[in-house]
Amino acid sequence: VGGMDLTVQRNFFGSQVDSFETTLEAADVAPARRVPAVFIRAPAILRTGGAVKVLARVPVEGREDAPVAVQDGNLLGIAFHPELTADDCWHAYFVSLVRKASTTKVREA
Repeated sequence: VGGMDLTVQRNFFGSQVDSFETTLEAADVAPARRVPAVFIRAPAILRTGGAVKVLARVPVEGREDAPVAVQDGNLLGIAFHPELTADDCWHAYFVSLVRKASTTKVREA
């Protein structure tokens, strides 16, 4: 099927009652500012490999910061809900990937 070389843990941050909002540093997406993120029963990315680039991380008490946004070529993986904020930077970034892919060869699975 294809996809990204990574390992994800479901509900990493807890159940729905553990949902939270924060801001993230995501220089490739919004170079000059932090961006809002809403986490609801969110997974975390435990391992990345190959060409997977981490776009954003969130602090995790007692361990290394957890990747929560990644990219591998024209594939984008996000562990939070950007649609629940008024900030459209993740949507704009995704659209830029689609536009770029539409003018270049799409990665084969």
